[in-house]
Amino acid sequence: MKGAIEQKLKPLDPLHTEIVDFSDGCGLKFDVKVVSQEFEGKSLVDRHRFVAMTLTNVIQNCS
Repeated sequence: MKGAIEQKLKPLDPLHTEIVDFSDGCGLKFDVKVVSQEFEGKSLVDRHRFVAMTLTNVIQNCS
């Protein structure tokens, strides 16, 4: 799951990515932090929306 998240975020050309699994190993709850120049000038809400939309398929395939 972590690898799938990293793959989906690659187009952002992240300067830093941190993915932490809080699901006790089942892979259903993650904290994802991404630093990318793609986010420059965007509000925090827009950044969150972009990451959520980017990860939609990964999340849907997991449940």
